[in-house]
Amino acid sequence: MLLAALLEGDIFGELALLENSARQGTVTALTPVVTLSLKAADFHALIKEHAELEQALRKNSEEMLLVKFLKQASPFTALDFHQAQKLALSLKSLAVEPGSNIVRQGEPGSSCFLIKTGRAQVLRQSDCTGEKLLATLEPGMLFGETALLSESPRTATVRALERCELLVLER
Repeated sequence: MLLAALLEGDIFGELALLENSARQGTVTALTPVVTLSLKAADFHALIKEHAELEQALRKNSEEMLLVKFLKQASPFTALDFHQAQKLALSLKSLAVEPGSNIVRQGEPGSSCFLIKTGRAQVLRQSDCTGEKLLATLEPGMLFGETALLSESPRTATVRALERCELLVLER
């Protein structure tokens, strides 16, 4: 999966150095490229001396990881890098504890949600059968979009089964 097309002045590889972790992707040159590199020790000395540089690099890395997540989530796989980046910048994060209702059936909807981590249940209340389980939502799944598209009330309740990290997109 193509995550990004890097241009002159762009950086890569900083996340592995910041987190002391494995690389998150492969960078392949499509044309002749001249790169500049820093040894890990020099990189760490530089960010130790300039705390604002570390903050900027972390922010950039988090944005790239969010774009990567969005491009893997089924509703957004067709987005190109710039579209996914624009979407990523408009999302807000929301943490929800187990057992909490994220949306309630019958309420108006002004946002939709993408599950980043955790699982949630989709439940519909009926006068005849009571509460009925319709689906279990996993990371990468979107919900709440129907109320946004149709401007109708929520058609079901969504309840966190476990702690969920959600990405929220407002109307």
